[in-house]
Formats: sequence, structure tokens, C-alpha cells
Amino acid sequence: MSPDSGTDAATLGDLVTACSRVIDYTRGLSRADLDRNHQLLSACCYQIAVIGEAVKRLSAATRGKHSEVPWRDIAGMRDRLIHGYDSVDIDELWKTSTEDIPALLEQVGKIQADLGQQ
Repeated sequence: MSPDSGTDAATLGDLVTACSRVIDYTRGLSRADLDRNHQLLSACCYQIAVIGEAVKRLSAATRGKHSEVPWRDIAGMRDRLIHGYDSVDIDELWKTSTEDIPALLEQVGKIQADLGQQ
């Protein structure tokens, strides 16, 4: 077991939790619901920021071994949400929440399996 594997295992768990929350929050809702429900918007933004921060914490070895995952884009989304909070593209946030996050959850599950976590 490498020194990073324990930290990566915990971080992958954080990714699963945050992705699952976004999926739960948006299940059965529409893009228009994001405009009407500021709590939903805030919750999705927060969890996506957590996802981006968790990605930054993964070891370079894990990120490199799974280069099919757009790690840099995920971290960049976090940066845009935090530093550009006043100009968040809500359509992009919805697409991320409903399309990209479920795909990421599937990829993280495969990485966990590869690390023997599941």
C-alpha cells in the first residue's frame, strides 16, 4: 500500500458522497427548479466545490493512472464557483449536476474497485 493510498481512499469516499448528494438533490427536478430554489442552487454549488477540492487532494499517481477523468476541468469548475461566484453559468451548473456528476460517480466507483475499495 503506497503512502497516498489511504488518503486517496478517503478522498474517493468524499467524492462518492458529494456526487451522490448532487444526484439526490436534482433527482426528478428540472433546470427551471434551479432558478426557483436558491437552496438547491447553493447546495449543488457547495457539493460541486467539494468535488473540485477533493480532486485536488488526490495524489498525482491516482490522477495520472486514471487520465480518462477530466481532473483539471473538475478542479477548474470548483475555482470558477468559488472565485467567480457572481457569474456562475446556471445552465453549465445544471449540465454538470445532471450529466457530468453521474458520469464522475461511475468513474470514481471504478477507481475504488481498482484500488480494492469496493
